Amino acid sequence: PDQAITATPSPALEWITALTLALEQQWRPPADLAATLRYRLTLEPDGTVTALEPLNDFSAAYRNSSTLPQPGTKISGVVRDQPSTVEVQFLPSGEVVVVPPGR
Repeated sequence: PDQAITATPSPALEWITALTLALEQQWRPPADLAATLRYRLTLEPDGTVTALEPLNDFSAAYRNSSTLPQPGTKISGVVRDQPSTVEVQFLPSGEVVVVPPGR
């Protein structure tokens, strides 16, 4: 009999899920936040943040918020075999969206 396809994420994208969960635990939107913050986040293979680049002027104003991942901090549970860059969207609702590379 054919085996059913399970809903488990592919190993290639498991780190995206781990990153999203870690960022959601840390993210506390400012009370005055009126729109989504968008950044390009670059991580070393061990999960250390090397860059947080705002993708628009609005996001630049919030770049140093203590609840955003700052360069030099390590995000636990995110281990890769090479550096990675993703787009991260921080929503006023407290939700975080990580756009996988190449999407």
